Amino acid sequence: MKTVTVYGATSYTGSTHLLPYLDTNYAGQVHLIIAGRNRSKLDALNASLSAINEKHRSVAALSLDDPAAVKALVDKSDVVINLAGPYGLYNALELIGACAKAGKHYLDLNGDVGMLAADVVPRWDFAASQTGSVIVPMCGFESAPGDLIVYEALRTLQNHVGRNVGIAHSTTFYDIVGSVSGGTMASVEAGIQSGSAADGAQEAALLGQASQVPSPKVKLVYEPPVRVAGAPKYGAFFIQYLPNRAVLRRSWHLLRLPPSTVSHKSNGQFSNDSEPLPADKVTFEEAMSGMGARKVTSWIGAFLTSLVVIVFGALYVSAAWFRRLVSPWVPKPGQGPTLEECAKGSTHLINVSVGHDGTAIKTEYVGKGDPGYSHTAMLLAESALSLALPAPKGTKLPPLADVGGVLTPATAFGGVVIERLRLAGVADINGQIVQPLQGTHAEGKKDL
Repeated sequence: MKTVTVYGATSYTGSTHLLPYLDTNYAGQVHLIIAGRNRSKLDALNASLSAINEKHRSVAALSLDDPAAVKALVDKSDVVINLAGPYGLYNALELIGACAKAGKHYLDLNGDVGMLAADVVPRWDFAASQTGSVIVPMCGFESAPGDLIVYEALRTLQNHVGRNVGIAHSTTFYDIVGSVSGGTMASVEAGIQSGSAADGAQEAALLGQASQVPSPKVKLVYEPPVRVAGAPKYGAFFIQYLPNRAVLRRSWHLLRLPPSTVSHKSNGQFSNDSEPLPADKVTFEEAMSGMGARKVTSWIGAFLTSLVVIVFGALYVSAAWFRRLVSPWVPKPGQGPTLEECAKGSTHLINVSVGHDGTAIKTEYVGKGDPGYSHTAMLLAESALSLALPAPKGTKLPPLADVGGVLTPATAFGGVVIERLRLAGVADINGQIVQPLQGTHAEGKKDL
């Protein structure tokens, strides 16, 4: 039986969502280690879970500042989920390094692109590939849904026309109902204090030498590359696009790896031929089409919404007085909505992509639960189980999951997690070839 460890288990997301989900749905299939710093809180959490499943759980109290204790924990684990953020503040690198050295898998919710570019990829990507350790940061609402929906769009296109045609332009629209995560806001705050708040400037560091060309500049109004039935006409600036685009482009880079670049990792047997192959040039964009009851339905609506979001974000990042002013309305780490409120949340993405041959693809991601809390917890759980349990019938992990390294949701889990999410009732991700609406046409090629 494989062992899944959850460090930071007593956090709101861990104690309220992730551990109950794993304990209720997968008891007897995996052993759970409930880990963190405070033994009494960990014991209380363990006692709150199902008594009948207690034999499949254990508790480990340790600080990530203790290398020997971290190594001992990792040695007992197969997959480690780290919820102890802000990750730079709570020494996640010690846990990442221990997993990379031991050939164990690691997942977290770290959205600090600066930290990933400066400390995680340069230090641990190659090392993890030598031991077969799969390291996947940003494995919750930020940035798994956006990564997986583009992956499914590319699969849909190439199942229809072949692997010689890739996506030229991809735009994902987010319509979400939920709350802002206190942990996310704490990570933003920590990034501001350290000067590494994600602005996308470091994304090239996640691409090796593949591209030094930046992503498209932020817009006030977004439109799909071609209009199709059932997809938004307009979208506003989506603040999570800033970190998400780094993950999208890293997936693009990893899916294009030729066998020669990773032959040292796989005895020359590596092949990405079973995976979709991105084109050499592609534009990724994301936009917000709805937040709660507010929907973006017009050009002016998108423009005004973008202005509000950008001004708020700029003030929050640059002005300490503004952060103090709004702090009463910003959730604190460990705080979160009730289970009933989370159940009312939803995660709905629509991606419109166009191939280099003009083929249009519409892909939907329909997920249940509050995006930043319950849905993120289920995403994390099913992603971890993609590495710990046998793949669902008709699916297999991407080749890079056997190689290891600092990967992305698409390149680590691929069709396995998409099918797991469907079977678990967490999310449906489906693509289809569509005809553009009359009077519209696909855009031409765009540079990265």
